[in-house]
Amino acid sequence: SGREKLQRVLNETARLEMIAANTLSLGGDLAIRTQPVELDSIAAEVIELLRPQFQHQHIVLQFEPGCETSLPLDADRVKQALLNLLVNAADELVKGGEVSVATHCGEHDATLIVEDDGPGIAADKRDALFDNPTSDKKFGLGLGLVVARQVVEAHGGELTVMDSERLGGAKFRMEFPRPEKVVTE
Repeated sequence: SGREKLQRVLNETARLEMIAANTLSLGGDLAIRTQPVELDSIAAEVIELLRPQFQHQHIVLQFEPGCETSLPLDADRVKQALLNLLVNAADELVKGGEVSVATHCGEHDATLIVEDDGPGIAADKRDALFDNPTSDKKFGLGLGLVVARQVVEAHGGELTVMDSERLGGAKFRMEFPRPEKVVTE
């Protein structure tokens, strides 16, 4: 029922917020606990969680899965990072719009890409995005990007921002290295 679904969303949101509160180990290293997990399933879960909110805001949320390989990731942390990027994108699309999430498995890395058709981020503002956890946004979600970058870097990867050629707004790219050999139990 709608009520149960809402409760599930609230529970998950609370859980993710709790993770976020513990994530900002500013100055310290972020502790991650990895286990084999598919990037696709992580992304699918977050999208399922946010879809009702996005629909409510008249934002079309698209998902293009492309990475079914298991990677050593801290699923909760990666969910948090993706959630932060998506919430930030939704914040920019005040009048609605389009957001796309895509995963891709390369030979040496796996990427999670979030693109939107919002105003984009000027090249000269991009570096400051991650340095400055204060934000002019209503909810102070500037921290979201700092956390997202911390999460990706804790995995030995990198988070970059660029222009979305496809949608015209911003494009965030989370890149996770793939270990040479995945050991299966």
